[in-house]
Amino acid sequence: MGCYQCHGYEGQGARPTGPRIAPEPLPFAVFSTWVRHPPEVMPAYSRDVRSEDKLERIHEYLISIPPPPDVSTLPALSEN
Repeated sequence: MGCYQCHGYEGQGARPTGPRIAPEPLPFAVFSTWVRHPPEVMPAYSRDVRSEDKLERIHEYLISIPPPPDVSTLPALSEN
C-alpha cells in the first residue's frame, strides 16, 4: 500500500520521511482519523482509496509487530 516508503517495513519510521507507527500503534479511532485527515505532509486516504476494512487490517498488522529486543540483549552492543 506504500506505507513502507515513509514508515519502513516494520513501521519503525524515520525522521526525514515519517513517524514510527509500530509497535504499539495509536488506538484504531485515532489511527483512522490520522490516516483520513493527516496533520502533516502525508497524503489523506479517503474511504474510496482505503476502505475501513483495509484500514482495520493494516492496524491489526501494526499491532502484530513485536517490539525490538532490548539493546542490552544484543551481543554486538554488550560490553566485553
